[in-house]
Amino acid sequence: MTKPKPPTMKPGKPGKKFSFGAYTFGIQEGGPIREPMLGLYIGDSTVSRYCSWFSNFKVHAIDWALTHGTDGTYNVFSTLTGGDTPLTHYQVQDPITIDRLVPENNRTQIGIALTRKDSFLVRFIISYNNDQDSRNFMVEYPGVPPSDLVGKGFWGTLWVLGDAPYAVNFLFPKE
Repeated sequence: MTKPKPPTMKPGKPGKKFSFGAYTFGIQEGGPIREPMLGLYIGDSTVSRYCSWFSNFKVHAIDWALTHGTDGTYNVFSTLTGGDTPLTHYQVQDPITIDRLVPENNRTQIGIALTRKDSFLVRFIISYNNDQDSRNFMVEYPGVPPSDLVGKGFWGTLWVLGDAPYAVNFLFPKE
């Protein structure tokens, strides 16, 4: 069965205000690789982008499991869905597009900045232009993160999946 192609994304218009929302968080393990997986919604009131954060630049847990596993499966240790998480608002001084906010070839660091009773804050630092420019924002995720992620920084990259929610299912299949 072939996957449907995501629709062509229309470009975002330059704006100063953006909204971020958590839609999923999980720990995926495939063979020797165990990595956090985060989903991030970004909207500017005209277009929406659904992003996924990968903590390994070269080999992701899901890719390793699909190429090395006997039945093509992988384990999801912990999965949380966005549900009713509040949107985080972010404002820039000079108008930019979503694609400039999360450019290609970004180098991103995340860390769990604060753990609450029923949620936790994840700090995203997106660096690009050879670390000449960066963005820094926090997004609230529901639930309780695994304890081995608290107090650590993780390097990775934020990939834009498209402007349709179903694009999320390519990387976060339902069990």
